Amino acid sequence: MSVASANPALTAVAPMHPGPQSHGRRGASPWRAVLALPAVLALSACAGTYFKDASEAPAAPVRHALDALPFDGYWTGVVFNGAKIGFTRLQIRALDDDEFELRSEAALRFRFLTVDKRVTLKAVDRVGGDLTVRGFAYDYDLDGNRLGLEGSARDGALEVTVRSRDTEDRQRHAPGVPVHPAGVIALYPVVHGLAVGRRYEYLIYDGETQQLANVAQEVLAFETSELFDGPAFRVRTRLHGQEVTTWIGLDGRPVLERSMNGVFLSGIESESMARRHLTLAALNKDEALLEFSVVRVDRPIVAPRAVSAMTVELAGVDGLQVPSDALQACARGDNGVRCTVTRQVTGGVEPSPRWLESTLPAPSRDPRVRRLALEIADGLASDTARVEALVAWIGTNVEQTAVDVFSALDVLVTRKAECQGNTYLYTALARALGIPTRVVNGLAYSELAGGFVWHTWAESVVDGRWRRVDPTFGQAIADATHVKLLEGETLAELAPMAGLIGRVQARLVAVQ
Repeated sequence: MSVASANPALTAVAPMHPGPQSHGRRGASPWRAVLALPAVLALSACAGTYFKDASEAPAAPVRHALDALPFDGYWTGVVFNGAKIGFTRLQIRALDDDEFELRSEAALRFRFLTVDKRVTLKAVDRVGGDLTVRGFAYDYDLDGNRLGLEGSARDGALEVTVRSRDTEDRQRHAPGVPVHPAGVIALYPVVHGLAVGRRYEYLIYDGETQQLANVAQEVLAFETSELFDGPAFRVRTRLHGQEVTTWIGLDGRPVLERSMNGVFLSGIESESMARRHLTLAALNKDEALLEFSVVRVDRPIVAPRAVSAMTVELAGVDGLQVPSDALQACARGDNGVRCTVTRQVTGGVEPSPRWLESTLPAPSRDPRVRRLALEIADGLASDTARVEALVAWIGTNVEQTAVDVFSALDVLVTRKAECQGNTYLYTALARALGIPTRVVNGLAYSELAGGFVWHTWAESVVDGRWRRVDPTFGQAIADATHVKLLEGETLAELAPMAGLIGRVQARLVAVQ
């Protein structure tokens, strides 16, 4: 399995979210996996040194049908920012009636904020010879929290069931065009033809974001490199606003893959090599994940939790429409985007039913959530008092640790979370009390990190005005070091932010 396969069998391990005494954790990211040679990180700076045009490209497009592939699977090693963190595996076998099974898995293990994090993800896709979806089953296990998806194609539509804890959500997609599973992305140009200049566009169902998405691929070159054996086609894949470059050999296997400017890399390796890292006690002790995510500034912010106003310039956010509203005023200029953030609550709000919706991350209509919300708010007459009580309850009853969750119910059961889990739980409880609330994502200043880190918090409508609420920092009115980049609680809504990790630069203009 490769990064460009975008298979639901591996969620990327990238952005961080700070806790009150920590720096942060994983954020949503749609890509996955990377190679076993840390030296190839030099690709991010001097890729031209490593790749040369092959002397002769094949006269005819290189094409392998699924029933005639010269391999029945492969393993890849996974490296993030120079540290080995896991492996992925793909197996392909023929079924009856022009149907094939793609079985993939991923295993990641790494140290983050002194926590030993484990991720195991599995996917089974059933496809036709043209790679269109017939059915699938995906299972995600992040730090012991589970999410499952099952889907099948019937009468021109794709029916999907999503399960988290004991909740269930059903989807039906009928786009009117063929749909492919995300797990076939690396195989698509292999089956349909590899030749320089060829372009492909098609629709996939992405289990990570639980939505349909468009994929665009282009075969850019035919190259050789000291990083792999033999010549290979260089293929660029675009999905969710992200870009991945894959080198595919003449036999159809992805020999090398690169994303996020070389920070994520993957490549073919043996089964013994792929599994070996799971036995290494010292794996990733340097916590490269955290260091990669910090956005450094030219000077420290003293007492950030007390900041009432801040102006900051952000570079590297090209292509993202940074929100500008009653809580922050942002405008694009010559040096990037300048945002002035205030703690003061201003402006009126037009109510929207969306801010009271019950969703998988924030199941506000779940009986357990509603019961707890009413217990916490018992006897409190104002929304201000209710918000303060919800934040206080989370601070007292939820252990702040680097644990990934899928929903507020995971937090209720385990009583462990970081910023995203805290915010999901707060949002579900607030909506259960009729307080319109939305999840927001962006940057917040961390004293321990010495810069801005990726963070998730909430905004609630209190007394007719938006109020920034940060349950992780224990703030019923959050400080002005929070810079909102995106609104939304689903992975689909978070996807545009994944490409920013490691690129954003910040300069403080003023702090009060």
